[in-house]
Amino acid sequence: MWWALAAAWAAPPVDVRPVAAPWDTPQRWAAHRAAKGLGDDPLACRPLWADHALVCLRQVDGAGLRWVTSSEVAGWGMTLDSLFASVTTEAEARLSELETVPVEGLGSYRRLVSGEGWAVAVALHADELVAELGPDLRVAIPAGTVALAWPAGSSELDKAMAVGVVELAEEQPGEVSRTVFRWDGEALVPFAEAKAAVTSEAGAANGDEQGKKKPHR
Repeated sequence: MWWALAAAWAAPPVDVRPVAAPWDTPQRWAAHRAAKGLGDDPLACRPLWADHALVCLRQVDGAGLRWVTSSEVAGWGMTLDSLFASVTTEAEARLSELETVPVEGLGSYRRLVSGEGWAVAVALHADELVAELGPDLRVAIPAGTVALAWPAGSSELDKAMAVGVVELAEEQPGEVSRTVFRWDGEALVPFAEAKAAVTSEAGAANGDEQGKKKPHR
């Protein structure tokens, strides 16, 4: 776990969930508030992968989700640490919603789709997927609505998944990151950036647009 449990524990408000978000989300939020003449009120976010993605808190608001700010968390009588710990624990149950999706001739991958942001559970609890998919697990969250996980060992599957990561980032709302991450025994670390076509041998996880199988979406 990458944040400590707070000593004080309060019940979190209903319908708050962790959501993967682009690394520059707080800056864009601050600019949005400034443009409206509003005071500073930072988003309730924590690094998911430094320089790549954040995990932020959002709350159900009608048919959509709204961002949760630090001042709101304080107003609920909680700390950021205690609220993040609570929603992270709640996210674990979402792993039961993982789908197994075949990739013709290459095996399969696991996919978690959630329009309310729970897809980030794959990253928050990646250690639980290691027993199933192996110690060199691959994970990607191309958009806030979808997370992918697959076993290492096949460069062809890596390439096929990279194509899927790029397409999902382009097609799904709320692009997060096109980077593929791998489990290093303790945490998910950057493995390679997914691209639509191989441009160099260094792009081990890059996809070739021509003739490569793509994961089903």
